[in-house]
Amino acid sequence: YAIGDHVIAKFSEDDEHYRARIESYSSTSNLYTVYFLDYGNLDENVPVDHLYSYSGELEAIEPLVRRYLLNQVTIETWTKTVQSIIEEKLNDNIEFTIIDENNSIIDVKFDDAIYADHVQ
Repeated sequence: YAIGDHVIAKFSEDDEHYRARIESYSSTSNLYTVYFLDYGNLDENVPVDHLYSYSGELEAIEPLVRRYLLNQVTIETWTKTVQSIIEEKLNDNIEFTIIDENNSIIDVKFDDAIYADHVQ
């Protein structure tokens, strides 16, 4: 399998099979990392015998989740600022701008007003 291929993969935590996309391959361990299209989680260390090809019909179905990146957010910014904003605004509507959409990953920039109360 190649990076970007859509497969059915066995999820290691429940031994069930789900639609996934190959994210990476380690030639030293012969294991894959897959992204589960309908749940948004990753499973690392997936052996090739837990991967199965599937028809174009399944691939034509849009994923149920999307991955998001917060624009210019570092680990330090996440820990000091963004994490508390998300916890505080968990059930609120938050306006944001989609900057770039590429490969099912959307780069997001929140309105600066959201940060105003949290940045010192």
